Amino acid sequence: MTDPYPKEYYEIESKPWTFNFLKRSPKLHQIQEEEIKHISDSFEKLGIKNLCNNDRVRFKTKKHPHKIICRLIVIDKSGKEWIGTGFFISPKCIITSGHCVFFKNRWVKKIIIIPGDDGRNNRKPFGFDSSTKFKSVKGWTVHKKRDFDYGAVILKNDSLYKNVNSSFQTSILNEKNIEIYNYGYTDEPNKRYEQWGDFGTASNITSHRIYYFNDTEKGNSGSPILIKDGGEMKVVGIHSFGNCPNYAVRINTNILKVWDEWKKI
Repeated sequence: MTDPYPKEYYEIESKPWTFNFLKRSPKLHQIQEEEIKHISDSFEKLGIKNLCNNDRVRFKTKKHPHKIICRLIVIDKSGKEWIGTGFFISPKCIITSGHCVFFKNRWVKKIIIIPGDDGRNNRKPFGFDSSTKFKSVKGWTVHKKRDFDYGAVILKNDSLYKNVNSSFQTSILNEKNIEIYNYGYTDEPNKRYEQWGDFGTASNITSHRIYYFNDTEKGNSGSPILIKDGGEMKVVGIHSFGNCPNYAVRINTNILKVWDEWKKI
């Protein structure tokens, strides 16, 4: 498919490290929080429908690929906390939505990363970390295009990754009839801290989006859209928006070039 956007939209934007006046380990309330809304509540229309068929399933996170997927606690400049989802593509790079790292025209302050969060009694089976260094592209930070709604959290070292010891490979989805999967976290009170997902087939594919009726919820932003390829689960998109059909940013060759740069950090 022809890309309608100029190369400038793919230019990388960065938030550098900032001095953290808090201790490196997050305070208890930032891990055992009782109610944190999803960041899209701050700029999306109310009443958007995300559950298209209401057939999500809860997944345990001990094994691949579920342990690669992280619950994110996003702390904005005012200190308010939100939730999102992300996933490892390298030992120090976690992909998520652009609006989880940059929204309301500014970078967020800090993100806490909890891979494989698995319910109230198993909050951090692989540990957790925090970061103040984020990446996105000008298509999102400057031009505000939902087709570029992706970003990255960059960790200082690979200590958290060593506990997970796995990351996603990528692929480009070109056919609608291939089964796709999505797994992520939600802000629903009765499903908090749990990983839920669904599967189906893409209802439409454009140069920059994958549309589907897989169920999602607020909090799923940044979660991977996956296919099975040779017995391996590979990422083909980043969930961005829910409205039945829900949609993801579709991975293309230009996005892969951007991610390759982020993986080198």
